[in-house]
Amino acid sequence: MNASSPSESSLVPRAGAAVVLTLAVSFAGLNGADTANPRAPVATGSAAEPEAVPETPARLTLDDAVALAMEFSPALAGSSWQVQTAEGLALQADKIPNPEIELRLSRIGESSGDEDVARRRVIVRQDLELGGKRGRRVDLAQVDSRLADWSYRTGRTEVAATVTMRFVEVLAAQRRVELCRELIDYIERVHAASARMTETGSLGVVEMQTIVQRRGQARIESRRAENALETARFDLAAVWGSASPGFDEAVGSLEPVGSIPSIDIVLEMAKAGPQTERWDAELERSRAALSLARAGAVPDLGVGVGVAWQEGSAPPDYLLELEIDLPLFDRNQGDIRAAQSELQRTQALRRAAEAADAGLVANLYYEMTESAARASILADEVIPAARAAVETLRLTFEGQPEGLADLLDSRRDLTEVEIERTDALVAYRRSLAELEHLIGRSVIASPGE
Repeated sequence: MNASSPSESSLVPRAGAAVVLTLAVSFAGLNGADTANPRAPVATGSAAEPEAVPETPARLTLDDAVALAMEFSPALAGSSWQVQTAEGLALQADKIPNPEIELRLSRIGESSGDEDVARRRVIVRQDLELGGKRGRRVDLAQVDSRLADWSYRTGRTEVAATVTMRFVEVLAAQRRVELCRELIDYIERVHAASARMTETGSLGVVEMQTIVQRRGQARIESRRAENALETARFDLAAVWGSASPGFDEAVGSLEPVGSIPSIDIVLEMAKAGPQTERWDAELERSRAALSLARAGAVPDLGVGVGVAWQEGSAPPDYLLELEIDLPLFDRNQGDIRAAQSELQRTQALRRAAEAADAGLVANLYYEMTESAARASILADEVIPAARAAVETLRLTFEGQPEGLADLLDSRRDLTEVEIERTDALVAYRRSLAELEHLIGRSVIASPGE
């Protein structure tokens, strides 16, 4: 309520007797220095120059692919601007309400013969936030800014993990194409040798048809592998927003490097990972929101000072306005209750997320160790035995033209187990990339550690 309101009735003219003009001006220009252009987002390449075409090396390494994704990834462009949005909201949360100025002019005349009397009033008003609302609002906005920054950093590690997994798929696809071509070359050499045997009569036409059949099957598998390679290349290039691959070959190794720590060590790493940071911030945000809701129960105070005068009259009147809501019915009970419930929900979600993360870490860990063990067994036992079998059957075939089908089957089996080992290495690398993304750090210890 306004202290000067009783006198306002004398300033309101009778209908048709005068004109009343009220002007309220907000001092928005006082903070004009804070409206400068914000700094560019972290990922300026995608946001500022979406039409730019990444220059891709012909021989692409994993480091090259990650660097391209960090600079040009469309997924990172949006989240980088989200950080700027949160920072802008945090800046705005610290601002106090603008003062207002009111100018009122009235002219009153009793009749057409009376001289009009001009009255004027100027009041400057300022709303004062009580209960620490501004500080609590700033605390909430700062936590939101931290969460946006966490989301951006997590997005970068997610993009890096995606690049790693897709780069591994390209390496594996290249290896499968190579293995299929080696099988075709081997069958071609057997075909040439068999053709000479057919001319001497030591090998029949049926055996030659068997070779042609196996060669055709191998070519089909080779074409399928080539198509899979092209798909993998396009999938990798899509991470940095390229419509087509700009590289000729991915360069790298699928072989494991370093030792895998125990599950207990990995679980301890996860406890200090980015998910823990995220839930700490979420809890802090819920507490800040509850604090702000409780501050909302305290009514704000409106203060106004001014002057009113009449032409040709005595000295002016000085005015003082005080306005405050009476919290009789609305004490912000609903917002406080909602904030309390949200805090309880966040605490419950954190406990559930911690349990789920531990299960996911264990699942990825054992997938990784199983794949690494499978690749090791295939390399140390299965593949050498398959190669020895092929060599034995080759010597038998060259010494006495028989067992051609067994030789071709054995060579095909060798290719299949080599592809199986490649698949095992891919599974190992994928699990490792997902695990490191979840934990937020490298899991494999280097040989020197």
